[in-house]
Amino acid sequence: MAGKSTNILLVEDNPGDARLVREMLAEAGGGSFAVDWVSSLSEALEHLARGGIDLVLLDLGLPDSQGLDTFLRAYEPASHLPFLVLTGYADETLGSTAVRQGAQDYLSKTEVTGSLLHRSIRYAIERKQAEATLRESEKKLHLLANQLLTAQEDERKRISGELHDELGHALLTLKLDLRSIEKQLLPEQQALSQEVESILGYIDAVIKNVRRLYAGLSPGDLEDLGLTAALKSLIDEFSQHNQGITWSIDLDDIDDLFVMEFQTNIYRILQEILTNIGKHAAPTHVLIVIRKTDKRILFKVEDNGKGFNYDNILNSPFNQGLGLIVMGERVRIMGGSFKINSQENQGTKINFTIRIS
Repeated sequence: MAGKSTNILLVEDNPGDARLVREMLAEAGGGSFAVDWVSSLSEALEHLARGGIDLVLLDLGLPDSQGLDTFLRAYEPASHLPFLVLTGYADETLGSTAVRQGAQDYLSKTEVTGSLLHRSIRYAIERKQAEATLRESEKKLHLLANQLLTAQEDERKRISGELHDELGHALLTLKLDLRSIEKQLLPEQQALSQEVESILGYIDAVIKNVRRLYAGLSPGDLEDLGLTAALKSLIDEFSQHNQGITWSIDLDDIDDLFVMEFQTNIYRILQEILTNIGKHAAPTHVLIVIRKTDKRILFKVEDNGKGFNYDNILNSPFNQGLGLIVMGERVRIMGGSFKINSQENQGTKINFTIRIS
């Protein structure tokens, strides 16, 4: 603990215990600790509000607060600080609960020593700093993921525009030119006329595929018809290409509840789910439910297909779980919760919930 001294707020109502803790810190820390002592939770909260604290040593039994509530009330306004619970309660369950709620560690007054206290303080500060670094890294990763998804959507719009405006126009022009040539053929050129018809049929098939790719890349139904109709259209198109599946569809009207970015994310999530079902699940039945409540929208998709081991998919060397990760990230961007439940040969259940104002 060399260099700048560590400012510790000791919250302890027993003067004898407080003196003992300060003596242990002075002996173990070699002057590297600066201790401010208060004897009540209200004083501690005032001190925390002023700042300048590096760590809190907190007794859970105070004149104005008792038990776990003491920790929760102190931690709420100062969760950025490492907390060590120092208590006379012979109750490890209470200490463990405090750790689960955010404390770095708990120590019993009857067992603590100067060296143990010194080591616990050092580890608590290091762990808290590591947690802060990890949160900052996660924040940056989420920001990067958001930017990548936005760039991906922009690129899809660009490609779909080129498919529609350039390739689509070129195919239509080619079809009209062939029709013009066909009209100029003589009656005795029947074989050539049949060849032209065959080519025209092939061009129609290509145009149909281009339109399908265009629709997949740029869900124009969102802007033209609204989110609910766009999702229904997506399901209808998928069901037409997967005739062996029976469907249970129950969709509430969720138009005008989300900004366009969120609508696109919801559309892409369902699109990815259906794509995965078509490629991997081989189900005989699919259930899709969208349920609207006062404060949130619940999306549920269940199939009775092959299922999968979620951990194995995420750890696969071929990034098979990338689509699942992207779906979860899209939901996170919208402030929602995302859950997958799947087992091999037992189907898959995907639920995600998004809050609405």
